[in-house]
Amino acid sequence: MKIQNEKLSRTEELMLEQPELLEGLAWGKPRRGHPEGTVEPHVLEIWDQINPDIHTEAEMQTLRHIALVHDSFKYQVDPGRNRTGENHHGWYARRFAERFIDDISTLEIIQWHDEPFNIHRGWPKPRSQERWQALLERPIDWEMFLEFFIIDGSTGDKITDSIGWFQERLQEAGKIKGGRDNDYLETVDR
Repeated sequence: MKIQNEKLSRTEELMLEQPELLEGLAWGKPRRGHPEGTVEPHVLEIWDQINPDIHTEAEMQTLRHIALVHDSFKYQVDPGRNRTGENHHGWYARRFAERFIDDISTLEIIQWHDEPFNIHRGWPKPRSQERWQALLERPIDWEMFLEFFIIDGSTGDKITDSIGWFQERLQEAGKIKGGRDNDYLETVDR
């Protein structure tokens, strides 16, 4: 795997020794939002967007850890059941990451990384508003979540209008100070 040729932290090395993660990185075929096919090139694309000019070393490590596992357990989802709760790839990813990461916010972001996109698709229906309120109650570093959501949401051929929506909702809820500057968000289709 190409990812093993990258400069890796000790935590990343330990995670990449696990066969279930390697299987997940090799899983997938080209599809909407992920024309790259397998998960590994998606992770590498996210890693390439982590910028040492705007991210601290600690932020870069957190973003890399989230990226490495966030989509790597899609292969464990039972397609015959609803892809929610314990049958969502974010749930499986969190369970895996708990063996290596002890920061609750990072684990929450891993588990709920798709939730803003899913809520946005149903907005402003009452059920979406309920899901939004429930998400806001989770113990999350919202600046970090937004940063990951921007980077992840800008990869492949994803529909990016949920990025600006997420930032605006977080600002309205008083969860972030400002988020990415508007110059960046203007380059993302809203």
